[in-house]
Amino acid sequence: MYQPVGSNPVGSNRSRTLRKHRGIALVIVLSMVVLVAFAVAFAITVASKDVRDSAKQIHNLTIQNVTEGAMQEARAFFSKNMLQWNTYLAVTNPPDTALHADLYPTVPAGFSCYIYARDDADELPPAVNNPLRDNNHTIYIGAVCNGPNNTSSELTGVLSFDDSRFKYTAATPSF
Repeated sequence: MYQPVGSNPVGSNRSRTLRKHRGIALVIVLSMVVLVAFAVAFAITVASKDVRDSAKQIHNLTIQNVTEGAMQEARAFFSKNMLQWNTYLAVTNPPDTALHADLYPTVPAGFSCYIYARDDADELPPAVNNPLRDNNHTIYIGAVCNGPNNTSSELTGVLSFDDSRFKYTAATPSF
């Protein structure tokens, strides 16, 4: 059959169309690869930020946990030493380690803590408040802890001794 000069045979139109579609498919695939690469880069950035934030939160929980542990030791210590409360009310903060080593609880390495006791305002007017003497078997106790990177934490609470539970009766002599 006769073909004019410069015209393409019927089969070559089809191959040009296929090449054109293959070029579009290549552009679409490359676009998808770029989008996936951006998504992966974003996920890595977010994950690394979350890891840093988690490390900070774990550290903050650690100083809080150490302080809570020291506070529990304060409750046990001052409950056990109720008859010496007035002695511990006179101790300044932070206590001198040489004189009051018992006010420094055992804590993990890298932390330092001390416990303390303070009197509540238990004097009845017109008496002047005396913070060195307990009158009502109620004191404020606390724990102060310092940790790595200049972190610190303090907890306080009230400790009361209920002496109504302890009723002493004189023994009657038996003959």
